[in-house]
Amino acid sequence: MPVELLPEKTRSVFLSDLHLDWRLSQPDAALEFLAVCDPRYVYLVGDTFEGLHRSLDLGSENAKRLWHALERLAARGAEVFILTGNHDSALAGMSRDIPFRTGAYAIHTNLRGERFLVTHGDIFDCLDLEAKTPTKEFGSWFYPWLVRSGDLLQWLRILPKTQRETWCNYWKMKIRRARAHIDAFERGMVEFAQRYGCDGVVCGHIHRPDVKQLHHGWYFNCGDWVEHRSCVLETYDGAMRLVNDLMSTQFPSEAA
Repeated sequence: MPVELLPEKTRSVFLSDLHLDWRLSQPDAALEFLAVCDPRYVYLVGDTFEGLHRSLDLGSENAKRLWHALERLAARGAEVFILTGNHDSALAGMSRDIPFRTGAYAIHTNLRGERFLVTHGDIFDCLDLEAKTPTKEFGSWFYPWLVRSGDLLQWLRILPKTQRETWCNYWKMKIRRARAHIDAFERGMVEFAQRYGCDGVVCGHIHRPDVKQLHHGWYFNCGDWVEHRSCVLETYDGAMRLVNDLMSTQFPSEAA
């Protein structure tokens, strides 16, 4: 992510869905981004590691590089939070091996006094009675294939890299059931945050970066580092921003 596109000073960084050790992950870019931001608070908002279809290995080369990057930030005074997701839920049983705060959620208060529930978003799958339908199980399998097909089309120069909607988002918006699920997820996560007295939610899970206000609460989705290289930032004026590297607009919206 180009340095000149970042805010001058970053207080908090929220990264979700790095899926480290998956072939399609982008660890180099993610670690470079963290080093450039030099934040006061770091939240890894779930699915940092890919451990759903393979054993989660905290001793892998990518994991070691991440730990070293986080330790350097912690030595500079940063507070680091490692939140679990559905792809790295095994982290919950490894807290003794992780030198940072771990858990399923955290509460972040920005400099404007607004409280945000920070959580991956897979809790919605537990609340959604239709979460385990065959259609959604197929979607879980289909997504990696869709990402790979987008890469192939870009390599063949059939699909431009610099377009407003990425390949996967295009199909997410075209498939009616997927669109309905995303809408329900957004509403459900904001309502869930409000139950805990929060002004909004910062989450990930569905690999669709977005920011909007729903039911008088803020919805921030960090997106992912598989296809979007996106994140949520808080600057030192308390503003919460979504930064999406692969979209044509670098700061699509801001909570003002």
